[in-house]
Amino acid sequence: MSSLYVLYDTPELNLRARRGTPLFQLVKRVIARWQVWNNTRVTTRELDRMPDYILRDLGIERSQIADVARGMARR
Repeated sequence: MSSLYVLYDTPELNLRARRGTPLFQLVKRVIARWQVWNNTRVTTRELDRMPDYILRDLGIERSQIADVARGMARR
């Protein structure tokens, strides 16, 4: 039985070997992009629920919510 991975004596070394594979890197990028998208969505929803006077206190106009949410999600 052949494997795409080199099997080492310890599970830690096996995991390290797998992290370098293109599939693992693709999955990491997909997860990272999903997290940014989800954080943007949640931040936008929370800011949309705030009344205008609170947004003004924060220095945000309602028309800037999408831009602020995108900026916050990437942090």
